[in-house]
Amino acid sequence: MNVNVRLRKDAEMLLAHAAMHSGKPKNAIINEAILLYAEQFNSQNLQDDINKKMRLLNLTDAQDETSDLGDFD
Repeated sequence: MNVNVRLRKDAEMLLAHAAMHSGKPKNAIINEAILLYAEQFNSQNLQDDINKKMRLLNLTDAQDETSDLGDFD
């Protein structure tokens, strides 16, 4: 897949610096950055989903506990 992008000047400078010091081609650095971003994004979304499910479980557990208390007549 080919993608054409226009980088901001600061991003161009950072990319040039990374390419010079790593010895890697610019496209390899961009690919690694995209993969890292995608992994972090997916990891955060997964963690958000887990947190939502845990909150739902806690709400369900709290409702179960209150239903066991019986009537207060």
